[in-house]
Amino acid sequence: MKIILIRHGTAYPVSKKFNEQNRPLTKDGGKEIIKIRDYLSKSCEKYEELWISPYKRAIQTAVNVCNVINKQEMKIMDILKPDANPKEVIKRIILSFSEIRVLYIVSHQPLLGKLLGEVFQTSSTSFEILPATIIELFLKERTDNSKNQLQFILVKFLHSQHIF
Repeated sequence: MKIILIRHGTAYPVSKKFNEQNRPLTKDGGKEIIKIRDYLSKSCEKYEELWISPYKRAIQTAVNVCNVINKQEMKIMDILKPDANPKEVIKRIILSFSEIRVLYIVSHQPLLGKLLGEVFQTSSTSFEILPATIIELFLKERTDNSKNQLQFILVKFLHSQHIF
């Protein structure tokens, strides 16, 4: 299973005008997402499933990056909110292992950073994931005699600034 994690583009800060849930992408955030879209369209397979946080900036990112035409293609999931439990996301991914070949997940920091910390069992509990970052993982069955039957492999970690 190929998993593409995408952190939304740069968004407006929380203010009187925007709360945490309805903060939209900035103009720069929109430009970042176009770079990611162009990169993914050239180098990655189209998603079979698209999981998205319910927050506005994640939905805007998904719509633009994935060329979503209708929202029925999206699975908007509360387990992808910024402060959600990464173990719940991992459990959901593993349960979908045999059903999905290519999964895109659009979410936030700190969730994505904590998810990587859990997956790779690092001494650090979280990775810093900048806005407009793509992380490509591969989930495969293990061939050794490990107690874990599935193994996550990091394939790519790419920020939009490094896409030309």
